[in-house]
Amino acid sequence: MCEATAFKVLSDTSEEKIMESVTKIQIEGERILIDDLFGDRKEIIGVIKEINLVKNRIDIISV
Repeated sequence: MCEATAFKVLSDTSEEKIMESVTKIQIEGERILIDDLFGDRKEIIGVIKEINLVKNRIDIISV
């Protein structure tokens, strides 16, 4: 199984890792709920900039 890693994009050259082993993403307006393989959940306010399935990567920007 290939889980993704979620990042908060701060600028063109800076990012912050939010969560590894992401298995589920729910979007509720500007709220993004991210669950991982171990049952942990984080809530981020932002929008998804890109999901790259080849690199197993989810980029999120703040609003």
